[in-house]
Amino acid sequence: MTRVVVDDALSSQLDECRAVAEICNKDGRVLGVFTPIADADRKCYDWAKSRLSDEELDRRCNEPGEKTSAEVRKTIQGQ
Repeated sequence: MTRVVVDDALSSQLDECRAVAEICNKDGRVLGVFTPIADADRKCYDWAKSRLSDEELDRRCNEPGEKTSAEVRKTIQGQ
């Protein structure tokens, strides 16, 4: 995922968003869509992020051994 760091003015505007918002340039061209993290989700995200380093998350994302939804369902159901 690409990380974009915004200035304090834009950060303040985005902090006010409580719903999905279009991000536009001064000419009105849509640059992208911003989805704010709800307070409860933010607490959960911050907790999870504090548990694993970026390097560990990258390592886990690149591990071999992906499973399909059906395979995961079988594992959960003990089959």
